[in-house]
Amino acid sequence: MKKFYSFLFLATLGLLSFAASAVNFNLHVNDANAISAYYYGYDDFGNSQQIIFDLVDGDNAISIDAYRYLTIEAKRGYLLQSVTMDGVAQSIYGSSCGVSIYESYEGKTLDVVAVDETTVRTAKLYVTVDDPTQVNATLAGTYRGVILEDGENVIAFDPNKEIGIQFSNINSQKQLYSVTLNGEAQPITSSSCTVNIKDGDRIDVKANFPEVYYPLTFSLTGEAPADVIKEVRIDNQVVTDYMSADFKVQIGSIVAITLDSENYQLNSVSVNGVDKTSYYVSFTMTEETTVAINAQPYGNISVTVDIDNPEAVTAYYGYTYQNNIATLVSGSQEIELSAQSPVMSFKINNGYYYETFTIDGNAQSDYGYGVTAYLSEGSQVIIRAKAISYDKQFVLYIDNKEATSYFNVGDGKRGSYDVVTGYNTVKYYDGLNPFQIGWYGAGTQFNLYRNGEAVAPAYTDGSYAAITIADGDVFKAYTTAAPESYTATFTVVNDGAITVTKDLYTEVADWQNGITDLQGTQIDIAGAESVMVNDVALEAGEDGVFTFTLDADCTVAINDNVGAELVGKDAKAAQNVYNAQGVLLIENATPEQIDALDNGFYIIGGVKRVIRK
Repeated sequence: MKKFYSFLFLATLGLLSFAASAVNFNLHVNDANAISAYYYGYDDFGNSQQIIFDLVDGDNAISIDAYRYLTIEAKRGYLLQSVTMDGVAQSIYGSSCGVSIYESYEGKTLDVVAVDETTVRTAKLYVTVDDPTQVNATLAGTYRGVILEDGENVIAFDPNKEIGIQFSNINSQKQLYSVTLNGEAQPITSSSCTVNIKDGDRIDVKANFPEVYYPLTFSLTGEAPADVIKEVRIDNQVVTDYMSADFKVQIGSIVAITLDSENYQLNSVSVNGVDKTSYYVSFTMTEETTVAINAQPYGNISVTVDIDNPEAVTAYYGYTYQNNIATLVSGSQEIELSAQSPVMSFKINNGYYYETFTIDGNAQSDYGYGVTAYLSEGSQVIIRAKAISYDKQFVLYIDNKEATSYFNVGDGKRGSYDVVTGYNTVKYYDGLNPFQIGWYGAGTQFNLYRNGEAVAPAYTDGSYAAITIADGDVFKAYTTAAPESYTATFTVVNDGAITVTKDLYTEVADWQNGITDLQGTQIDIAGAESVMVNDVALEAGEDGVFTFTLDADCTVAINDNVGAELVGKDAKAAQNVYNAQGVLLIENATPEQIDALDNGFYIIGGVKRVIRK
């Protein structure tokens, strides 16, 4: 049976595709001269293109594929007063409104009202700025950007909606020096200043800082030397004299400090008493400043690795790509790691699997990429690994795989298996558990049985089950309808050496009492001279085994006279091997010769045996 690797069945179920359908709705505008509407679609060659609608006053029939994004904009000199979809207000940002189109909008009305901006922007704001090339300005309420120029800027605004204005430095890392409203200083955060406004207000914005310098001092504690500081930049220029006693920085400058977190453990970093949590520190110089650093060189930690089979696993210091391999021996061993990067990685070698793998008592999963562990002082890694031997198997019967769009048998290592309608034998080892069995498709049902018992799906009305499989399990999948159960009733002449097997491998000990099982069950009879099912004679296979399918209640008549005579004749020759026709194949066979026999029915040492491999 071919085996290959793929995504888990559950992930496959999540891969859905659909074609968007056109949504037809009404776009009602009060003034077509004031409004533009467009969206981005594709031409016949798949190239993106802007599609602009030619609007008229009143109703406009619009057709757009679902999930497109329609943009409504007010033209220069106008404002969007309102945009509503079937009465529900849409958000307006500045002079624009974006509307995502959904299938539920079919037949509804998108209503747009635009007005002359002079009718609503009745208030005036007076703004002066020392360097307009460094200042952004945005009116709150409508998110309308304002372009500032040298000298006094007269800004018309809507006193009902545009109730504030925000200023910031075009360089997002820099602060503004000052903002005053009617002569009063306004608070400035690290990134912006927002001012509440009313008609006639005057605002003065200064972006440039004066030629004033403040001391910048570094305080190092712990065991850290000065080289814990890797780099200092002032307005993105590297400086080297930052440890000198008279080092000063102009106010408004951006100070950026990079610390060595590879070789030093940073216990604490603060700027004027304010804690920082990163090895990279950046701030704007506004006052005399002290940067306090408490650090020490990294030491080592000790962890325990306990492994029973070191040749099964490759262990690495750090990450696998670094290829720094750790030598492990059988048993428990202490390993030292750098406290700065206490990382080990483990990868199972070809031909082996983890029987158990825990770190500090927590089970680990390896999906073929290895396990990277972040350890701490005293961590315990316990690994038990075994050589892979496909020494277990299960049987899967499928009534009609072709009725499904997709049928999956997947293991816990993301392996999948080719299966066909009818019986399939899957060999595995314990490390491949748990398995997933499932299918989907129009008209299919989930009817899965394990050893005759119905298996519940992983979730209500689901189409797959996650199962930890045991050696010898028999699964039966019925893809379109729940199965019927049928009974085979047996009559036999001289049944002492008859062997009855169902589902390929399951020997039935009390078959004389009848066999009741699900439809489609295969029943094999070995050691018989003849077999009739409902008075219809069966023909034995090349191995001497008679086979029929349980697809209705039936009566099975078995004659074993020849087989009984042969067993009696062969009783004294304990290791003689005969075929189903009584022909001697091997006289006084060795165990190795018996193990080498092909699949089939044999009489070995007076006992009838069916050999399947």
